[in-house]
Amino acid sequence: MSIVLALLGYALLTVLTAPAVIRGRWSIGHPRCALAAWYAFFGTGLLASAASLVVAVVLASHRHATDAPWSDPTVLVLFAHLALAGLGAVIALVADRTEPMLHDEHATQHSLTGLAQALTYDVEHRHGVQVSYVRSHEAFVCAVPGRPARVLVSSAAAEALTRAELLTAVEHELAHLRGRHATVLRLANVNAACLPGVSAAQAMRRSTALLLELAADDAAARAHGAVATAGALRTMAGRTGDESMRLRAERLLNRPPRPRALTAIA
Repeated sequence: MSIVLALLGYALLTVLTAPAVIRGRWSIGHPRCALAAWYAFFGTGLLASAASLVVAVVLASHRHATDAPWSDPTVLVLFAHLALAGLGAVIALVADRTEPMLHDEHATQHSLTGLAQALTYDVEHRHGVQVSYVRSHEAFVCAVPGRPARVLVSSAAAEALTRAELLTAVEHELAHLRGRHATVLRLANVNAACLPGVSAAQAMRRSTALLLELAADDAAARAHGAVATAGALRTMAGRTGDESMRLRAERLLNRPPRPRALTAIA
């Protein structure tokens, strides 16, 4: 029984501490490390919860054949049944919350794919990914996950950005695709949707979205330089009115240089 309680205690600990880890001030400087820590907490918490259920069932089945007090297997069997019922409820809740999200994502991907097919005027490839230039008066550069994945660049964005800035903007989107950031954000969104009244879940969703953007900014800066990346962010902020891009640009320009060893893992 103590093993089951220990596993449940660890699972509860991950729920309580994960938001604090990802929201710490240090995470702004090391977004990839913060996201990796969240993955570790999230994954091991799920494993601990599942393991507690398995251990409870195994112990309950074995203790019937021993001379252990009658209350021990009874408690374990009761816990196992309650845990199975809870697991079923959680699966149903997650499925209910995930279905509309997946529908919206697929609709968006279909719309962007149709846009690319209808309005593409130029194509190039970066690191094996197709970059489609589409005619549009709106300035945007966006990643389109799927098979095949692609990056869309509007003609307005291509005209507003210098070539160096354009390369950083494309690299930013490639980082989203390489890191499967859409999947990471989906996990955070599902978590928030399943816990609408829990402020920590909502804060984690917002923090995850920000850290994914910062991680992609860092990838672009490593590939093409912080100055060009910051310039692209400022230009796009001016065209879209997104002030968060200006703040992200200031972060790249004002942070102290890091040793190469840290730069390689951050």
